[in-house]
Amino acid sequence: MKLIDKYMLSRFFVPFGICVAAFCMLFVVVDMFEHLSDFIEAGTPVVQVARFYVFYLPALVVFIMPISILLGLLYSLWQLTRRNELTAMRASGIGFARLTLPLLIFGLFAGILTGLVNETVAPWSTYWAQQYVERIKNKGELRRSSSRGLRIRTWNSAGPGSSESSTGPILT
Repeated sequence: MKLIDKYMLSRFFVPFGICVAAFCMLFVVVDMFEHLSDFIEAGTPVVQVARFYVFYLPALVVFIMPISILLGLLYSLWQLTRRNELTAMRASGIGFARLTLPLLIFGLFAGILTGLVNETVAPWSTYWAQQYVERIKNKGELRRSSSRGLRIRTWNSAGPGSSESSTGPILT
């Protein structure tokens, strides 16, 4: 890895990390306002609430990563342009495609990683978080007939409950 690649990535990772942390906190605060009454009614300890949000975060990575990458990239390139560093690099003979190559590779890697997390870890973490909230609402007793979770229903042109053949699946 060339020195210019390390420099471009180091200028990108700071705003990217700040964006990831800020959006994680934002999602947690919004969700906490939604579930706070359930946690207080059940007398849930703070450690268990923190554990709930640690397990809930992988499901949010699909929302957090793309916007964090975009904002981190915009901010870092703006800072480099503001200080005329991009102009100096271009004047020294380095092309813009070569300058942005490490950022493109990171974006591709982050996209693949986000897709893998979304397909493998996120469904289990979402299921665990929903079961945890359900357990808290029912004071430790988990109902098996819970309407939450992943169900596949079929729909057709005549609407629900008709006897015509289905035309495709709907996830609820």
